[in-house]
Amino acid sequence: MARIQDRHPAGAPGPWFVDDRCIDCDAARHVAPGLIERNPGDGVSYFVRQPATPEEVEMAWRAVEVCPTRSVGHVELRRPGKPAFPQDLGDGVFRLGHNSRDSFGAHSYLVVRDGVNLMVDSPRWTRDVVEPVSSLGGIDVVLLTHRDDVADADRYAEHFGAQVRLEPRPRRPGVPRPPRGARRPHGRPRLTARRRPAAPSQRRLRTGSG
Repeated sequence: MARIQDRHPAGAPGPWFVDDRCIDCDAARHVAPGLIERNPGDGVSYFVRQPATPEEVEMAWRAVEVCPTRSVGHVELRRPGKPAFPQDLGDGVFRLGHNSRDSFGAHSYLVVRDGVNLMVDSPRWTRDVVEPVSSLGGIDVVLLTHRDDVADADRYAEHFGAQVRLEPRPRRPGVPRPPRGARRPHGRPRLTARRRPAAPSQRRLRTGSG
């Protein structure tokens, strides 16, 4: 929850605000362009103006639910009338919101296709993602676009019985392929693939944040 006592002083007067725990990840600015911008003095996001239309209020709520430090808020309201995420981007692609600080606020998506649902990168673990994703058919594959800062990818994979795959990294010319079975750098654990159970809807939602 955003902290009104830590409201950024440069923010536009009004009920919507950003507190100073912002980590300059750009997530809130991405979903609320024209409302939230980066303060050039300290890199913290702030409202340059207050929402003026219902569409802009929706954008502000997306900023609330996408912020990995939960630094965006309203002085009175705590939750929107309807969930801001998943956000339907068209063609079976949904932005999941609820970005994780562990991935420095990176966006994640669900791609719904006949026969397979693909989660691209991972949000933080919350039932606010689990429940709507379940209604969209669950997750068959978690595709990670990078090795580090993978947020709660393994937890989503375990809950939905999904495989975890890592997008191949382009190999630079002249760099040899590491030997098979070589130790991963910095001792990071290898994400494991799991088979999807026959009836994932019957799996009980594990207790978690959110």
